Amino acid sequence: QCTFTEWSGRRCRAVAAGGYHTLGLTEDGQVLAVGDNSGGQCYTQEGMFGAIAIAAGYRHSVALLDNGLVATVGDNEENQCDTWDWTQIQAIAAGPFHTLGLQTDGTVVSTGTNDYDQCSTGQWKNVCAIAAGRYHSLALLTDGTVCAVGSNVDGQCNVEDWTDIVAVSAGYLHTVGLKADGTVVAVGQKAYGQRNAVEGW
Repeated sequence: QCTFTEWSGRRCRAVAAGGYHTLGLTEDGQVLAVGDNSGGQCYTQEGMFGAIAIAAGYRHSVALLDNGLVATVGDNEENQCDTWDWTQIQAIAAGPFHTLGLQTDGTVVSTGTNDYDQCSTGQWKNVCAIAAGRYHSLALLTDGTVCAVGSNVDGQCNVEDWTDIVAVSAGYLHTVGLKADGTVVAVGQKAYGQRNAVEGW
């Protein structure tokens, strides 16, 4: 997943890291892939032409196409690749076993494992950005607040009091938000110090 000799001479404008594979989005809209291909997640030359954004799950790969459709390859055991009927998508996010799509009307579609309600995004509105963790999903709203669904075993969904947020990111069991003033907030697990520095930034 860290050997890019086959990408020599190709100019990438975006990258994404999955469980054991890496994706690269070229300037001409092709999706490159290296690493573990046990689920077919590196077969990105099939139907991923005209890509404008990419995301990587544990063993699946996702591409947002320039026509607002979403192409996926890889393991579909949890239906995380069932995006064939999605339209008018403007952003994508991939958790290990679920996939999110932000539609142009500010709503969010989702597919994949829903054991912890991480795909219960149907009520979200006015969303401008999305992120997917292991078992939780995030939505940044246009008013600077954040919504979260899914597992909250470590408090990773405790974002109800966040305001003035301009970007969000979801880790395995923690959540990070960038505020308009340049400071950072975080909730969730901190057993490995993943929140220690952030809380002082």
